[in-house]
Amino acid sequence: MTRITRRKLIRKGAQAIAAGSAALAAFPALGPRALGKQSAAGVDYYQKLGVTPFINAAGTYTVLSASTMADEVQAAVAMAAKKPVNLNELLEASGAYLAKQLRCEAALVTSGAAAALVVGTAACVTMGNDQAILGIPTDTAGLKNEVIVQKSHRYGYDHASATVESALWRSRRLSSTNRHSTSIR
Repeated sequence: MTRITRRKLIRKGAQAIAAGSAALAAFPALGPRALGKQSAAGVDYYQKLGVTPFINAAGTYTVLSASTMADEVQAAVAMAAKKPVNLNELLEASGAYLAKQLRCEAALVTSGAAAALVVGTAACVTMGNDQAILGIPTDTAGLKNEVIVQKSHRYGYDHASATVESALWRSRRLSSTNRHSTSIR
């Protein structure tokens, strides 16, 4: 195998890009469709995958695709998709904005209800203790270990809280001879 230096790679790569650009410029009719690719905006992926759309009369449920997005939300998503940002900065700024709008101490955007319950349970268990937050799930000494779930929410949402709780239970069981019980009621 011949070894290629970084300098040669950059030089050859630049030459290949220039040659490819020149070739495509010579044939303006060669757009994505001419090359056998469809425009992403024109593909109905539900149809392509054989998934049947329906009219959702049940409400906003994650399993039912949550809800349809308003036109202004779709426009904001499309604009955001074109501009990369630091996600930690975005999370902090969006949380601060929402907390101000909601007139509450803090807010956090999550990917859905289950993720919110996992993060919320972890927050309740650690109670703002920075060291405990960094220690989950391996160092759980002194943390709360019970979660109470409403009977009507069993099976739908208790698994999200159980994610944190079972990590606590496994960790305590492995790290201590004094077993702590956990339960979801």
